[in-house]
Amino acid sequence: MPAPSLPNEIIAKIVDRLPRDALVSASCVCKTWYFLVLPILYDSVSVGRHRHIKQLLRVFAGNNVLTSPISAYIHHLCFNCTIENTKYTNSLLIQLEPLILRLSQLQELSWGVGFIPEDLVFMKAFQTQCLQLRKVQLVIPDRFVVSTEKGKSSFATLLGFKNLDSFTLEVLPFPTDFHAHLLHPLKAFIMSSPELRVLKLDFKYNPITPEHFAASMGTEFTLPRLQTFHLGGGPDYYEGDINSPTPSGSGANHFLDFLSRHPLLKDIKLDCTFLRQFCDNVNSDVLARALPALEQFSGPYFFWDCLVPSEIAARLTSLTINRWELDPENSLELVISNKGLKLPALRTLDISIEEFPKAMDILGSITSAASGLEELFFPAILQEYHADFLYFLSHTPEIQQVHLWNYGDGFSSKGTPSPNGFFRIELIAAMHDMYPKLLVKCDGEWE
Repeated sequence: MPAPSLPNEIIAKIVDRLPRDALVSASCVCKTWYFLVLPILYDSVSVGRHRHIKQLLRVFAGNNVLTSPISAYIHHLCFNCTIENTKYTNSLLIQLEPLILRLSQLQELSWGVGFIPEDLVFMKAFQTQCLQLRKVQLVIPDRFVVSTEKGKSSFATLLGFKNLDSFTLEVLPFPTDFHAHLLHPLKAFIMSSPELRVLKLDFKYNPITPEHFAASMGTEFTLPRLQTFHLGGGPDYYEGDINSPTPSGSGANHFLDFLSRHPLLKDIKLDCTFLRQFCDNVNSDVLARALPALEQFSGPYFFWDCLVPSEIAARLTSLTINRWELDPENSLELVISNKGLKLPALRTLDISIEEFPKAMDILGSITSAASGLEELFFPAILQEYHADFLYFLSHTPEIQQVHLWNYGDGFSSKGTPSPNGFFRIELIAAMHDMYPKLLVKCDGEWE
């Protein structure tokens, strides 16, 4: 007796709950299941090997019409860094280029490959044929030369996307003439996507300051819907490492004006180089007026110190302190204090600085004001600091996760080899005694 067939609505609910690795098996049950699984199976496609490109070619080649089901199901296409730069790879990409127009519903494109295609017509096809594309993540590989005429032209071509909602750019090449070769074409691109809500720029080894970025965009530059702004570039560089001319003004006026023109900003991350004059001219009153909607902040301690006295602190749900000392030869001489600090909304705290005593002082000042904290990221803790750490943790009764990281040997410099100096097992046991359901994760090198 044949098994009764299930209604499509029931099958769809079953399929929707299956893990991704089970979808292929589910598609083999019968033709009905196959067609219900396809939209989920092909919603997000990752290309990391030659065989993946060839498989994509076969899928597209099997389509009889431009609006074929499979190509229309792909909403997110990711090319990742495992693809090798060979003539064969480029030949496959050239074959794929005329079929890109079949991606009629593509909304997100990620290019994280360690090379740029020899024929940029491949990238142009996404820019001109995928009309639903709204989110792009683009990595410029380290061997890409921006300073030549060909490099400038290629970089401008890569930034030919328009009408995006979200754009993430990661630039890996070491600096040449940073300002002229990178920021100018970037402005032209941004102006072609006036509806941008998310703008994340990471120039890695190129020292860039918030002032240089804001000044290059101009005083009239505005993205009325911008909610997320991340700027990274040369966080280990100092003012003396910057070759570009210093923008005119007070040292912070260009960036503060930029912030004031974007009142919808909810998420700001600054992991870049800073001018000393910039640090001296940022104050809490100006920031409070410029950032009425800010909820997530990541940046150096001096910037956080300016936010503390403002009403912004009470709204923050996520806080990351990513640097303490901006210039070892010209210390800001900041004083850590929790006077009047109230952080009722703070749920996530990440202290990513290697000056461990300072990290502990910052942790103590914040946890005493953030009783609702749920997740903490913190550097590896030497045994001599265990008692203080546990005391600070006792102020956070809602804590659910603690992430301890150890990404270098800087914490072993006191003469006790890692990991023995941390007595990690004992610390974790003590945390579980305090909070039995606490999830503790250890990231980085421990053994």
